[in-house]
Amino acid sequence: MADLAQAQSTGTSDFDSLNLTVPRRLLAPFLKAPDEHNMRVISGNAPLAALLRGHLVGLYGAAPAMSRQDAEAVIGPTLELAAAAVNSAVAEENAASVHLALTSEIRRHIDAHIRSRHLTAEAIAAMFGISMRKLYYLFEPHGGLSRYTQEERLRRCRAELADPGRRHESIAEIAGRYGFGHRKSFVRAFRRSFDMTPREMRAYAAQGRSQSLGHGENRTMWHWIRELR
Repeated sequence: MADLAQAQSTGTSDFDSLNLTVPRRLLAPFLKAPDEHNMRVISGNAPLAALLRGHLVGLYGAAPAMSRQDAEAVIGPTLELAAAAVNSAVAEENAASVHLALTSEIRRHIDAHIRSRHLTAEAIAAMFGISMRKLYYLFEPHGGLSRYTQEERLRRCRAELADPGRRHESIAEIAGRYGFGHRKSFVRAFRRSFDMTPREMRAYAAQGRSQSLGHGENRTMWHWIRELR
C-alpha cells in the first residue's frame, strides 16, 4: 500500500493490477498508527488481505451494474475491510464487514463446487481456516449452511430442467448430478422451494413460459451489504 500524502516514486510494468484509492481522511480513523504504512507490503496470503482482494474483485465485476445507492452502501464495509487488512486485526466495530466478506468468499466457493460430493461443512471450514461453529454462525442469516447449499443445488437443477438442451436427460440424471439420490426426497425439496414438482417445472418450461425465481432471487452482494445497515 502507498500513502499518497508522502513522496512517491512509481514505475510501470507489463502485469495487470487492480488498485483502490481511498481518501486518507476516510481510512485514517480506522487505522492504528496511520502514518506508518507507506510502502508497506501486505502478504496476499494473509487471511484478511485475501478477503479484501476477493471483495475488490467482486466490486470491479459488479461496478458497471451498480446504482448510486449501491455504491454508497458499499463504502463503509469496504473501508472497514481495508482497515482490518492493514491493521492485521479485526476491531469489534468492523466485525460485521469482515464477516460479510468472508461469507461472500465462502458462498463463491460453494457455488463453484456445488456439484462436488466433497462439499461438506468440515471441508469448507478447513478450506477457510475457521471453526465449524464460526461457519455455522456466518450462515445463520441464510437459514443455515445446509439449507443454503441445498437451495443452490435446487436452483441449478431447476435451471437444467428448464434448459431445452437438456431435455434428453432424465430428471433423475439431473438430480443425481447435484447429489440428490432419492427421488421422493428430491421431489419434496423441489416442491417446497418452487411450489411445483420437477416434472411440472419441465413441462412448464417446455410451454415457453417463465417462472419467477422465487427463493434467492437476485441476491447479489449489494443486497447483503445493504441488509447490514
